[in-house]
Amino acid sequence: MNKKPAVTLVLLSVLGVFLFLNQWIIPEISTLEDVIVTDYEGQDFALCNEILPDQMKKAPRIDGATYQLEVTGLVEEPKNYTYGQVIKGFSNYEKLVTLDAVDEWNSTISWRGVLLKDLIQESKPLDNGTLISVYSADGKITTFSKDYIEDKNILLAYQLDNVTLSRERGFPFQLVAESKIGDQWLRWVIRIEISAP
Repeated sequence: MNKKPAVTLVLLSVLGVFLFLNQWIIPEISTLEDVIVTDYEGQDFALCNEILPDQMKKAPRIDGATYQLEVTGLVEEPKNYTYGQVIKGFSNYEKLVTLDAVDEWNSTISWRGVLLKDLIQESKPLDNGTLISVYSADGKITTFSKDYIEDKNILLAYQLDNVTLSRERGFPFQLVAESKIGDQWLRWVIRIEISAP
């Protein structure tokens, strides 16, 4: 009995299943324009890329299986998303950001994630909702104008240099707040709230 046709059929079936799943599991990545950010009002950018010893000890433990990202506030449809829903349910983008400080220190990082404006738009923000607050599991909050979020194509990143964020780096999501000082690049993002001035 010739086993080659049977083996070939099995291999083709496995390949077919892989290709089918691949289109649903691995999101297509679009590339955004590279960004070079110079020193922001004399502030050092180090906090957005470095892991400080305190952060390693205090990094929140977030379970990806039970994680929920909340989009709330002045919206018609508040939402809660799982980690997988954020990554697979929205267009994915990659952006190369160079932080270029005046003291000749610089760092170029490739970030992969979803656009914050896409998450917000899905909840149908009200017209007077022009402020966007992002909350971290460590208790920090940062607020930006809706114009800044939209004009800069701000990412909610899940990968840094093609590696999924570790707990210390901000798993599940880090805000890539280009042109803002380091402590506004929030890690461990759990909530987005739309409000009025």
